Amino acid sequence: LHCFSSPPLLDDALANGWYVSFAGNVTYRNAYDLRDCARQVPSERLLVETDSPYLAAQAVRGRRNEPAFVVHTYDVLSELRGEDVRTLADANATRAFGLP
Repeated sequence: LHCFSSPPLLDDALANGWYVSFAGNVTYRNAYDLRDCARQVPSERLLVETDSPYLAAQAVRGRRNEPAFVVHTYDVLSELRGEDVRTLADANATRAFGLP
C-alpha cells in the first residue's frame, strides 16, 4: 500500500500479504495511529516512501519532500521498531530492488 495512511486497513493488508509503505507523515508528532501501525508491520513487508512530495518528514516539514529526506523517516521508524537504522534500510533496498 503506497503511502499508507489508513490504520483500519492494516489487518486486511497484512492478511493479504501486501507490502505497507510509510511516508514522512509517520514522523509527525501526532501520528499516533500510523506509528502504531509501523510497529506492527513485519520487517519483510515494510517499505519507506521516497516519492511523496507533500509528506516530508517532521525534520524537514514545510519543504517539498525529496528522496534524500527518506533518512529522516528511516530514523523515526527504526527508533519506533527498536531496529538498527542501517539494517532496516538495507533490508528495504534489498527487497524493493531485488538486490543480492
